Formats: sequence, structure tokens, C-alpha cells
Amino acid sequence: MKPMKPPDVLLQGPSGFVKSLGGGKIGGYGVLFTSVNDPDREDEFFHQGTDFDLDDRGSLPIFWHHGLDPTIKRRKLSRGIPLIDGKGVFVETTLTRTDDVSEKILDMAEREQLAWSRGVERQSQH
Repeated sequence: MKPMKPPDVLLQGPSGFVKSLGGGKIGGYGVLFTSVNDPDREDEFFHQGTDFDLDDRGSLPIFWHHGLDPTIKRRKLSRGIPLIDGKGVFVETTLTRTDDVSEKILDMAEREQLAWSRGVERQSQH
């Protein structure tokens, strides 16, 4: 297995990893650091030495469900701020309740029914 780089961040539900932080802010870990002995649900692992290519990216685009929803499509919902700490890559963003889509996403975050997705396709792990 080899670590992979996430190109952007997408919301999908339900999973329970993105939570409401109040005031329209939502956040959660998009990547948790693990090892070859405890890979994630995609059988991948990331560690503190993984190059996430975030050095020159102050923010990441936030989309809904990989842009596959027939109504929302590739509408950029916001920009997420990635924060790397000892546990992983935490991503925080702010949504405003200005339309039905944002309202529903914020409601789902309050019910802990969202997760970040790295938006990467499966690749060979060798």
C-alpha cells in the first residue's frame, strides 16, 4: 500500500465524521493518520509524513457528493481550510443558510450525518 494525495474535499452522507461547529461552521477529519497495520476503510493509510500537497493551498474546494448529484452538480459549496495535527487532516468550512442546499447540509451536520471524502479514485496499492 502507498499513501495517496487528496485533490479536493467533498461532502457525502451519511457517515458521521463532519459535525456542526456552530455559526454555520462545519468540520471534521478528512484524513486520519494510521499505518500499514490499520488502514482505512478504503484499505489505504496516511501518516504524518504523507505529502498532502497543501503547502501552497490555503483552502480546498468543497463539493457535494463528488459532483454527481443531478441537481447540485459541481457547484462549489465553499472553501475548506485544512489543518494538519497529530491526529490527521482536519477540514473546516463555513456555509450560510442562504438556500435549500446549504440549509439541508447544515442540518445534516447538526445530526452528524456527513463525512468528508478525499475525492480520489482507487489506485493500485503496490
